Amino acid sequence: MAITRTVDTDDDGTGTTGTIHNNAWLQAIYAAIENWESDSYTPAMQGSGSNPTLSAAVGTYLQIGDLVVFRAKCTISTVGSGSYFVTLPVTADGTIGANISVFVQDASPAATYVAGGYLDTTARAGLFMVNGTTYASVAMTHVNPITFASGDIITVFGTYFAA
Repeated sequence: MAITRTVDTDDDGTGTTGTIHNNAWLQAIYAAIENWESDSYTPAMQGSGSNPTLSAAVGTYLQIGDLVVFRAKCTISTVGSGSYFVTLPVTADGTIGANISVFVQDASPAATYVAGGYLDTTARAGLFMVNGTTYASVAMTHVNPITFASGDIITVFGTYFAA
């Protein structure tokens, strides 16, 4: 977002009255504001065996400096196989330091499941569930936590640091 940069001075221009701000500090604020980026992207889902196909995929993100906040909503058409992954809008700086939440909407019967995610690579998030019996993390796959079918929706929300 481009903004007009102006020097902020005191009320009467003498440098002795009113509110006086350091111009370097003001320019740093302008630079931070200009470094915001908000955009949409088309997320893709990947499977460790074969990739699912999507009937709809919508993503949005906001990048402030190197912090990225994103949302990806994927509606499954064909399920693919293996562990599921969702692509990121901006390359991550590594595979640690992410906060990712996942919601699974089972179209039939109508049910919602809460899951988690992690940075599998700098380009995608891996999805996982917590087993209700052993409380161990298990990969979200085409048959876990549900047997996925056409019309099921996976929504991923998260924050991470960009490269």
